Amino acid sequence: MANTVTVASGVISTGLRVLLGDELDVLSGGQADQTLVYGGAEYISSGGVASGSVVNLLGVEYVTNGGIAVGTVVSGALGGEAGGVQYVSSGGMASATLVDGGDQYIEDGGVASGAVVNYGVQWDYGVTSATTVNANGLEVVAGLASGTILSGGGAEVYGFASGTLVTDGGVEEVYSGGQTSGAVVSNGLEYILSGAMASGAVLSDGGLAVVLGFASGTLVTDGAAQYVEDGGSVSATQVSGGGLELVGGGSVANGTVVSNGGLEIVRSGGQEVDGTVSQGGILRVGAGVTFAVQVQSGGAETIFAPGQASGTMVSGGHEYDYGQASGTVILAGGQEFVGGTASGAMISSGGREIVLAGGTAAGANLFAGGTLMVRAGGTVSGGLTISAGQATILGAMGSGQTVSFAGAAGTLALNNLPAFSASIAGLSVAAQKIDLGGFTFSAGETVGWTQSGTSGTLTVQDGPQTANLTLIGTYVVGDFHLANDKHGGTFVADPRPTPHAAPAATRFVQAVAGFEGGRAAAGVAAIHDGGTALVGTSPLVGVATSGR
Repeated sequence: MANTVTVASGVISTGLRVLLGDELDVLSGGQADQTLVYGGAEYISSGGVASGSVVNLLGVEYVTNGGIAVGTVVSGALGGEAGGVQYVSSGGMASATLVDGGDQYIEDGGVASGAVVNYGVQWDYGVTSATTVNANGLEVVAGLASGTILSGGGAEVYGFASGTLVTDGGVEEVYSGGQTSGAVVSNGLEYILSGAMASGAVLSDGGLAVVLGFASGTLVTDGAAQYVEDGGSVSATQVSGGGLELVGGGSVANGTVVSNGGLEIVRSGGQEVDGTVSQGGILRVGAGVTFAVQVQSGGAETIFAPGQASGTMVSGGHEYDYGQASGTVILAGGQEFVGGTASGAMISSGGREIVLAGGTAAGANLFAGGTLMVRAGGTVSGGLTISAGQATILGAMGSGQTVSFAGAAGTLALNNLPAFSASIAGLSVAAQKIDLGGFTFSAGETVGWTQSGTSGTLTVQDGPQTANLTLIGTYVVGDFHLANDKHGGTFVADPRPTPHAAPAATRFVQAVAGFEGGRAAAGVAAIHDGGTALVGTSPLVGVATSGR
């Protein structure tokens, strides 16, 4: 026979048994301690308090409308299929519930704190805090959860979870529409699915985050890792102290900072945009792409074929290019080593581009303080522009290419003359120099010039050695000056200023000089950058000009 018991104002009951079909109502001012609910129902509302209830097979505890339940044990069959159930609905509050084989439902407006879920499920449609989910337990968050500890257990987040600690093999899965903030993942897994969002996570001590949705501000350290895959995206990740960020599968990382032993790998289909690699950090680009990365002092970016890097700024760090790099800016202390292809590099202010055997520099641009070194087996293609700085070529630069002097200074050192077939343009002032590798400066060296249309051949003879260089422009032999390169070698320069128009008196002097193997001959109308214009002149013989 079913019984109904009411515990109201001023009544304290202890050890009641609520069996199948029975009902216990705990109302305002009433208190029920250590009730056993076995197949029956306990209702706590209107300021009533229940402490230490045990809700077992088929038993139900309802906490609603101002009711309070403290230390309830919900047990029975695993997952509540015949186990006990606690419902905490609007206005109800439950604290320190132990879910050990049953279910706890926190409905809209209900509040639960300090629950421990061993076997079974906490269903959160309201507000929960400080839940601990152990192995074989599960928290399902469709409302708000804060401070959950997943100690070997799992959580499925469809609502919002903040400050979750994922440890001891625990797993937090955030589904489409779900959000998580400030998770700490240590020897656990955070799984951000497509359409989900995570912010401010800290991954450490072997923790792992897999991002198929969006994550921002993650800190990855101490051997932890963040995998960004299948269209996922991350922003402002910080990777250090043995941490790893792996970006691939059509995913994008924006603004990653890699430092102090951190590693970022951009794999096939992955992109890194606006990242920073600083002291002790490493960025590796496999079949992925990077844009506008900054490689700062002590940082390194390595590009493996067929990886690509565009617009990298290297200032104090190193870029190792075995794939394709374009538009790299190399500044003070920065170095780019090219074993693949580097196109359009801008080298200045103490920066260095070093082209290794098998590597190619295409369309490089040198400015003040910049250095280009092309080692044996390396190649220059697509032209070279020297506004200042020094280019040293031990490799090859073929015909059809042009080295253009475009500023007020610069040095082109040719240390493998047989492999240099390019043309040289813009040589016009003393600070623009060609350094002839293997030539020994001496008074016996000679220089000659043969004009042929709008270009000509500069010939420098040093005993048995001969250099034949094609220069674009109009010159005469007297335009060229040989000098000591301060290492015993030979500089070639055009030391005389080049005005843009020659007055009549100047033409006369030039004409006279032409008879002595000097600048010009009769009929000169104007002087152009890169040499002296000659009209109707015959080839000029070589003369010794060393030391002039």
